[in-house]
Amino acid sequence: MKKNRIILSLILGIVFSSYGQTNKIENTGNVGIGTTSPLSPLQINSNSDDVLTFKTLDNNWLYTNWMDNTNKRRTWMGLGSDLSSFNITTQNGTNKILFNGGNVGIGTTNPTNILNIEKNQNGSTLLEINNNNNGNSARRGIIIGEGTPGKSVYLLSTSANYNQVDTWANAGVLGTDSQLSNGLIVRSASGKIRFQPNGISDKIVFDETGNVGVGTTNPSVALDVSGTSKGIKLGDTNGSLLFRNNVSGANEIRSYGLPLEIETRDTQDISFNSNNGNSKLMTIKGDGSGIGIGTTNPSGKLEILKNADLSNAITLPNSGLIIRADNNGSDASLRFGVDNTNLKAVIQTQQTTTATKFDLLINPFGGHVGIGTTTPDAKLAVNGTIHSKEVKVDLVGWPDYVFENNYNLATLKEVEKHIAEKGHLENIPSAETVAENGIQLGEMNAKLLQKIEELTLYMIEQNKKTEKLIKEVEVLKQKNADLEKKIK
Repeated sequence: MKKNRIILSLILGIVFSSYGQTNKIENTGNVGIGTTSPLSPLQINSNSDDVLTFKTLDNNWLYTNWMDNTNKRRTWMGLGSDLSSFNITTQNGTNKILFNGGNVGIGTTNPTNILNIEKNQNGSTLLEINNNNNGNSARRGIIIGEGTPGKSVYLLSTSANYNQVDTWANAGVLGTDSQLSNGLIVRSASGKIRFQPNGISDKIVFDETGNVGVGTTNPSVALDVSGTSKGIKLGDTNGSLLFRNNVSGANEIRSYGLPLEIETRDTQDISFNSNNGNSKLMTIKGDGSGIGIGTTNPSGKLEILKNADLSNAITLPNSGLIIRADNNGSDASLRFGVDNTNLKAVIQTQQTTTATKFDLLINPFGGHVGIGTTTPDAKLAVNGTIHSKEVKVDLVGWPDYVFENNYNLATLKEVEKHIAEKGHLENIPSAETVAENGIQLGEMNAKLLQKIEELTLYMIEQNKKTEKLIKEVEVLKQKNADLEKKIK
C-alpha cells in the first residue's frame, strides 16, 4: 500500500535531484520544484504538461489522503482497489464537495454550463443518483432552485416506505415548491409532449396545436379520447356524470346518484339532431315555450310533426291536446281538452282550419271497446250504468208474426203448466241464466213484445168471452124479470 508514502517519495526525489539549481527547500518549510521561491508547502513549476505522476507497482489502490490537525482523514482522492474508478470520498465530518467558480466538464474540455456532461457513444450517457436506504424519509433526485426555501423544482424518486407525503411512496415525482406561484411548465419547442404510464406506448399526448389525445397520438379536437368503451367521468362518490362510447354498439351519457340536468343560459334552444345536423329530430325552446319533434318552432308546449305543412301532427296547447291527421286534404283533428266552464274533460273531432265538427268513430274496422272493464267481450262492453235519453237498437225479426193466423198460441193451461214446471215463461231466460250470461237487449225486447202480443191475444179472446157472458147475463136477467111479473 502506498497511501502515505507519496509525499515522502517526492521529498526524497527533490533532495537527490540533479536539477537542484531550480529546486529548493525553504527554511520556512515550503518545498519548491522548478522554483526557488515556493509560496506554499509544495509548489511545482514545470514547462511540461505532465506535471505530477502517481504510479502503483502492484496495480492496487492509489490515492492521496487529506488529514486534519488531529490526523483524522477527512477526504481521500484517487483510484479504487482495482484501479477501475477514480474516487473523491469525504468522511469524519466533511460532507461537501464544492466546485467554486467556472464550469465543470465531464467528457468535454469546453463546458458551456456549470455542469456539462458529454460522452459520444452508441449507448446511454446517464447521470445516476442512488440512495439504497429504504427508510420513511429516503429519497433521491435533483433539486433546482435559487437557494430560497419553497422556490425549487425537483425530480425525485422515493423509497417504498416514504411517508412524508401520503401519495409519494415508491414513486417518481416531478414538482415545484409552494413559492413558485407561476406553476410548472412542461415545454416542447417542437413535436408533441407524450406520457407513457405502465409501459413504452403513448397513453396521453399533447400535440403542437394544444389538442390532448387519450388513447390516440393524433388528437383531432381539444380532447380526443379514443378506444372502445372509453369515457370521461365527472364527479365523486356522491354523484357522477359519465360520457362513454361504443357500449354494446351505442354511445351513452349516464348520471349516477344525481338528476341529469341539461341547461342553456339565456334563451338558447337545445337541439337533438342527426345526419350532421340536417335532420332536426327534437328542439327544446330556450324560452320554455315548448318542445318540438319534427319542428324547430312548436306552437304549444309539445308539438309532434310528421309533415312540415302540419297535416300530420300532435300539438299540446294550453287548452289541451290536438292530434291532426291528413285524410285526403280534410285536415281532420282529434282534440283532447277541458271544458273550463263545466270543468269537464272533452274529446272532440273537428277540422283544424274551419272548426267543422266530424263524427267520432271508435274501432270502426273491428275490435272491442271496454268502459269500466279490461276484458270487453263485445263491440262496446260497459261495466256500470248507462244513462241515456234514448237507445236505438237495430233488429231483424220483430215478432209481428204473433198476429198471423197460423201462429200457434199456447193455451193458458199450457202456460200455467210451463210456469209450474219451469218457474218462468216459455222462451224467456230464467233468473239464473240472466245472472250468468246477461241478456241481449234487442232480443229480450223482441221476446217481451212477443209475450205482450200473446197477452194481447189472450185479452182479446178473454174479452170476447166476457162480452158473450155479459149478453147471456142480460138474457137471463130479462127472463128472470119476466118470471117475476108472471108470479105477481
